Amino acid sequence: MREPKFAPFAGKLIDFVRDAECLIHNAPFDTAFINAEFEQAGRSERLHDICRVTCTLRLARTQF
Repeated sequence: MREPKFAPFAGKLIDFVRDAECLIHNAPFDTAFINAEFEQAGRSERLHDICRVTCTLRLARTQF
């Protein structure tokens, strides 16, 4: 079975995370992939513009 393409779901993802805080472990790595998928889908949005991104790896390093 083939995995679904990202483009048809990009708008739903944007609506889901809009104005939210997204906690992402190693956020720079993951947001780069998400932003690349947005670009390939013909979207101009970038994750940092849609929601507040908090890197839990950075938090962990400052705590421990």
